[in-house]
Amino acid sequence: MPKTGKMSILYRAILLIFALVIPLHLSANDIRVEASFSETQVFTGERVVLKIEIRGNDFRNVTRPEIPASVPGLRSVSVQPSTSTQYSIVNGVATRTYSFSYTYVAESAGTFQFPAVNLNVDGISYNTEPIRISVINRSDAARQGGSGQPEIFVKLELSDENPVVGQQVIAELALYFKDPLEVVSYQTSNTWSTDGFWKEAITDGSTPRAESVILGGERYRKAVLLRHALFASRSGNLDIGAATVTTTIRTASRQSDPFSSFFGGFGTNQRTVELKTEPISVNVRALPAAGDRNTIGAVGTFSITRRISPAQISAGEALEIITEVRGTGNLALINKPTYQLPESFEVFQPQETINLNRTDAGISGVRTFRDIVIVRRPGSYQIPEEEISWFDPERRRYASARLSAQTIQVIADANAVAGITQQRTLTTNPVIGVVKWSSTRQNHILTHWWLYVGLLLPALFIAYAWRKKQEDEKLRSDFNYARRLKAPEVAEKRLNEAQTLAEAPNADVKTVMSLLQTTLYGIITDRLSIKEAGHSDENILELLREKDFPATEYREIEKLLKKCSTIRFAPVIARENLTYEVEKTRGLVQKIVEVL
Repeated sequence: MPKTGKMSILYRAILLIFALVIPLHLSANDIRVEASFSETQVFTGERVVLKIEIRGNDFRNVTRPEIPASVPGLRSVSVQPSTSTQYSIVNGVATRTYSFSYTYVAESAGTFQFPAVNLNVDGISYNTEPIRISVINRSDAARQGGSGQPEIFVKLELSDENPVVGQQVIAELALYFKDPLEVVSYQTSNTWSTDGFWKEAITDGSTPRAESVILGGERYRKAVLLRHALFASRSGNLDIGAATVTTTIRTASRQSDPFSSFFGGFGTNQRTVELKTEPISVNVRALPAAGDRNTIGAVGTFSITRRISPAQISAGEALEIITEVRGTGNLALINKPTYQLPESFEVFQPQETINLNRTDAGISGVRTFRDIVIVRRPGSYQIPEEEISWFDPERRRYASARLSAQTIQVIADANAVAGITQQRTLTTNPVIGVVKWSSTRQNHILTHWWLYVGLLLPALFIAYAWRKKQEDEKLRSDFNYARRLKAPEVAEKRLNEAQTLAEAPNADVKTVMSLLQTTLYGIITDRLSIKEAGHSDENILELLREKDFPATEYREIEKLLKKCSTIRFAPVIARENLTYEVEKTRGLVQKIVEVL
């Protein structure tokens, strides 16, 4: 017969404790927390994903991991981590996996240790193991050559790294990548600094074409993403900052796939890579001394012609002295030639026009100067021979064009009225004695000026008051009229706000460029009396085209809107001269007010 005393009660208590405690202990120990990188050896600019996984068969509450604020060699691009949950059943045992994912960009070369990460699962604290990650400098590997070269990188290539002031230098942003990589998409940043250079984009906007090249003993495909013409404005060592390209790439499924192209095809392992060029220092030489040459500041390959239209005029009529500069080079920066003209020529405000062609070879075109001249007296006049010089960087010397002397015939105007003054002899006798002069007529009140002023001023005041009243009533009753009239004032307030933000030490580039875009949208829609919201850049540009907006300013607005949109949605923003962008927008706003 079994015993039922105190030992039996103690035995049952012990069994109950084991039944309660041991499962809890086993459940707690069953939870595993691990951290891992998608890659532990990467090139600079590549993106890696840090994944923190919690595995177990029974857990409920998981706190967000405590990620270090700064990690050596890496820059976080995740505002918030992405999360995912996965369930699996192996041999009848159910397992749940909950993960946090953070995206980083490898910025500097070296070997770094990502520290342990702490998180809390059901009130219990867990720490992951530290992870070592190696970052290889993409540009150094590309220069060293051999098998250590990266599979994809970008490079800024200059046509001349030792130009003279004003010389046109073609800068190409080239993307190099190996087979079987395919580029799905790319986004370039136009914010790379070119302090001391005037920069002009010459890319035609077409899809880049890849060509096969050998680099460091290895075959690459090369695609030029952007082309710019650079013109140095001063001599010395000028720095060109790093340019950034964010690309999405993938590995082709079949290297010989005939349907695979630079921006197409099927593949696997799609990922995003952020690439940067190395800064370049350009040694700009000063122009050689011109001596007694008559130069116009032109640097390039040019031809210069001069003509007079018409060659024969009547006295008092206008003629044009037309000078054309054709060729390739700094056409937008050259000066108007000066000529020795006869003293009797009245020269009015000269006119200038420019027609530029932007091709892969650079900027070429025609710059035309027109001097408007009026000759008052008939006769034969001559514009002396002139020799105009410019610097040819290919020959590294000055070149000249000799403009031959030209004769202008000015004839008398047949319709002019000739006046003849006849000389007459006046018979006078001397006056002896005191002479007293007196007026033979009396001044009438109507001859005094103050009478008319006194009558005119009240009339002008009444007219002004009536017009002011009409305008005030129209402002209150006509919303579109008031909006159109106040549009410049609203735009100026926005520009002042953008100016203040741009001059701040830590200016937010996205905020400033967004405000400039809003200013352009607002001034155009206000002047056209249409709603401001719901427009795109294409709509705004279409509105300007319908109003025959001047072509030069139209292109400037188009470039500025494109730049604003690009910067607003770019993942990484580099600093640039924001004050210059604000002033350029201010000038465009003034032109919009004049035209619309």
